[in-house]
Amino acid sequence: MTMQRKFLTMAAALALVAGLWIGRASAPATAAGAVAAPVDPNAINVCDVTTAFAQVQSLAVGSSSVQLSAASVSCYKGISIKAAFNNSGKVYVGSSNTVTAGTTPSTDGYELSPGDSVTLPLNNLNLVWLIGSASGQKVYYLGI
Repeated sequence: MTMQRKFLTMAAALALVAGLWIGRASAPATAAGAVAAPVDPNAINVCDVTTAFAQVQSLAVGSSSVQLSAASVSCYKGISIKAAFNNSGKVYVGSSNTVTAGTTPSTDGYELSPGDSVTLPLNNLNLVWLIGSASGQKVYYLGI
């Protein structure tokens, strides 16, 4: 099996998140909507969370949509998501809980076959929803 890395075009990434992408020139907005104090981008290499997040996290994905993180977890550069090599099916990445798994063209997510990965220029883990073509799928993700 050949590993294939997929990148979204800027237009596709913007469409995926329905205009929720925020440029990295400023710090992410706080929960109240106010912009946090400027942050030195050279000093940040992982998500801004209260617990350590420097390691890759994993998430079980089944045939019902699941949010990458129910909590608001700010990221400065984006999110990398990789489908496990031993998945028996595909994982679809979308921007809402209405993402579908290859069944409805207007709501199908971005397809990740086993071993595929995608990096999205998003500012929060909770903007990503996933669904599998079958139960028992797994993804690894890292906010950067």
